[in-house]
Amino acid sequence: MPQWSIGLRCLVLAHFFIKRHIYFDSYIYRGKAAPSPCVSIALANSGNLQIEIIAQHDDAALIYKEYLDKGHEGLQHVSAWLTCPEFDERKADLTERGYEIAQECTIASSGVRLAYFSTEHSPGGFIYEISDLYDERHYPRVLGIKEAAAKWAGSNAIVEVKL
Repeated sequence: MPQWSIGLRCLVLAHFFIKRHIYFDSYIYRGKAAPSPCVSIALANSGNLQIEIIAQHDDAALIYKEYLDKGHEGLQHVSAWLTCPEFDERKADLTERGYEIAQECTIASSGVRLAYFSTEHSPGGFIYEISDLYDERHYPRVLGIKEAAAKWAGSNAIVEVKL
């Protein structure tokens, strides 16, 4: 992904923490179990806003690929970080209200659960994601990225994260 290096340095927000070759457990795409795609994710913070850049390494069914295949660029989803109980409650509430789950999975290396709701036809045109990143098992890692951004002095813009 050499193009990442150029793009990430142009953003110059803070450190970008890159996790490469991530796979998902219990992967469901548009209501059907599917083989997990392989993605790499770069994360950085600007204050409380976390930026996520995703690169897919295969042609597996994935909402990020679906978005690009339709000719879209830019903001693809927004996310709400919840605790585990809040995740379960929000997921049940949104499905009861008729929102379709476009994709859901668990990140195999960390156990983070993700559900992406098909809201791209609503005003704003993006997917709504919920995750359990605010849970005490996961939030310290997220907080570490935010704290690194606050202390960043402009060097080492890209930090590789080993799984």
